[in-house]
Amino acid sequence: MGILVGIEGIDGSGKTSVVEPLVEKLKVLDIHAKALNKRKVDYPDSRIEKYTKAISELIWYKSDDPYYFVTSQGWLYLHAIWYTMLIENEILPSLTQYDVIIVDGWYYKIYSKFLLKDNFNKNLLDEVIGSLRKCDKVFMLDVNPSICWNRREKFKYTEMGGYDNNVEDPYTSYINYQGSIRNIMREMAQKDDWFVVDTNKLSINDTVNVLSQDIIKLIKVSENDEI
Repeated sequence: MGILVGIEGIDGSGKTSVVEPLVEKLKVLDIHAKALNKRKVDYPDSRIEKYTKAISELIWYKSDDPYYFVTSQGWLYLHAIWYTMLIENEILPSLTQYDVIIVDGWYYKIYSKFLLKDNFNKNLLDEVIGSLRKCDKVFMLDVNPSICWNRREKFKYTEMGGYDNNVEDPYTSYINYQGSIRNIMREMAQKDDWFVVDTNKLSINDTVNVLSQDIIKLIKVSENDEI
């Protein structure tokens, strides 16, 4: 059985940029690895494909109009359904075929964002999210939000805390919102024994080298545990 590794971090921290090179690096080292983009999965069963497409269009819509058709609690349930289908139909089968599955962000950032909503039921949040499969190990790319801001030309409204907060100045809104998410993730990292990688001064290649070395150690530990 393989291991599920999550690459986490705030929006713009470099998760997507790291995953593919990391998988290629592991393959060179004879590790049977697979990259997983949780939003773009090709399911072999057309029925599953049909349902996941419908849910995806609800969660990651392009228009601002649909947001208010359901409460924050409803959005939590939609995300839970998405992850449940992903776990049962993609991740669990893949873990029997690969040494490691590298996922570009798991549900931890979503959890952090729900914690920042005013008066959201934390017990409900913990119960729903707690029912989903955790990563076997999480690597947090820890970087200052101001550095992330300079890496990209454009950020989504939701990445600046939109809908839950007023976005008057994009830069300030992004820095404050992502800074809060970063703090929550740091707390989770300490509680759940994540590997926190300070990437403020690391290149993509440097980050890949650090992550690959630690993942190889994890795989060896996992193999020894199975013996």
